[in-house]
Amino acid sequence: MAPDPDRRQVSFPQLPYPALRSAAPRSPQQWIRGKQQQDGAEGLWRVHDGLYDLSEFVGLHPGGELWIQSTKGTDITEAFESHHLHGVAEPLLPKYFVRDAKEPRNSPFTFKEDGFYKTLKLKAMQKMKEFPAGSRSKSDRVTDSLLLLFLIITPITCWSFTKSFLLGASLLLFNGLVMSLMTICAHNYFHRKDNWRMYIFNLSGLSYADWRVSHAMSHHLYTNTVQDIELSMLEPFLYYLPSADKSVVNQLAAVYWPLVFPFTSVGCMVKDTVQDIELSMLEPFLYYLPSGDKSLVNQLAAVYWPLVFPFTSVGCMVKELIAGLTNLEGKKLQLSNAIPLFVPAWMYFVGGLPLLPTVGLWISCMLVSSFFFMVFGLTAGHHGNENFFEGDIPRDTTLDWGLHQLDAIVERVEYSGHGNHFMSLTGFGDHALHHLFPTLDHAELEFLYPTLVHHCEKYDTELRMTTFPQAVVSQAKQLARKKQNNFRAKTALLKQ
Repeated sequence: MAPDPDRRQVSFPQLPYPALRSAAPRSPQQWIRGKQQQDGAEGLWRVHDGLYDLSEFVGLHPGGELWIQSTKGTDITEAFESHHLHGVAEPLLPKYFVRDAKEPRNSPFTFKEDGFYKTLKLKAMQKMKEFPAGSRSKSDRVTDSLLLLFLIITPITCWSFTKSFLLGASLLLFNGLVMSLMTICAHNYFHRKDNWRMYIFNLSGLSYADWRVSHAMSHHLYTNTVQDIELSMLEPFLYYLPSADKSVVNQLAAVYWPLVFPFTSVGCMVKDTVQDIELSMLEPFLYYLPSGDKSLVNQLAAVYWPLVFPFTSVGCMVKELIAGLTNLEGKKLQLSNAIPLFVPAWMYFVGGLPLLPTVGLWISCMLVSSFFFMVFGLTAGHHGNENFFEGDIPRDTTLDWGLHQLDAIVERVEYSGHGNHFMSLTGFGDHALHHLFPTLDHAELEFLYPTLVHHCEKYDTELRMTTFPQAVVSQAKQLARKKQNNFRAKTALLKQ
């Protein structure tokens, strides 16, 4: 079915509905193409209301070529503002100016000089000068240790099945947990300039390159809006969007979600090698967005979501492989697509099991890893039933980008600002600050809490907190939620 050019967003009705959001296979490349059609960038790069030709800058970009190459023809305002914290990019940009844009921005977010985010960013830039030397090495040590442990425990898991099924099964669960924690650590690195640790992410079956688009450019910048297609991948099994006619089956995902999570990694790997964006990538399995007509099936996801989580990684892997093999939307296979295959090869040559059982254990390990990855990811802060989602009433039809981030995040106290760096790095912790300043290392975020809390008080807003158990329950409630949240009314109460 062709996209409806007259369809509007629910929460921001002045903006068109993303042209390709519902088109299969919901790939990062499709998301980029949809933005190229609607962002008014005219084949160039758009920042605010200016058009720039960054073609000659691609090879000079300190963060790596992918960030510039993949976004040609789109509005990169949100990425430009949130990814540059040293005051270097702003003076360079005018050199590449071509002309003013003809169309208004296809985004509800503002970056006013006296607004919440821009003033917070200036304070953070000053605070960065006080960060302890060597802070980032803490993350390096944790990540490298988990990688080493993974390389050791993986063949041992194979060997253990030759001795005892119970021992093998126990080590398989532990192996999957280690893979998940290692993958989450690697997520810390693909947000930054190119580095070797970002490739660790691919050992899970996921793709750092695709996640730089679907996660860093879509989910991080347009969190829980209709442009965040991280959720649509799992629909209709998990349907997080609030809707008045959400079906019973979708609501039951609040119970069956654990059956979905294990398959995400494998699915993403295959998809990358035929391809995804984050809110929409979870659809139709998990539909988080609020909607007056959310079906009973979508609402039942509040029960069946555990059945979805294990399959996400496997599904993504398969989808990526198919996308690359078929050259979907220009998707091409790269050497990094072969990284996941190192794991079964390592297991086979060192573990001592025949090939087929080894492959079976590898896939089983990915299912376990995917389950933990999705549990930590979907309780990290965004999927609670009191957060903003497309379909809710926002503070205003245009709003400060930083304030929107706080409306779409509730922080878990166990993973934030208390000095336990291991939990933060391996559990998507310090999540609000990570969204506000994604290029900072997780080891540096804890030093910004006093600045953020004080700044929130000045702007009559707050950093909301929860606990991990409450977050698990809250994301299940979101799968069943049909009613709108009214952030306009909540903001008015805070200002009283």
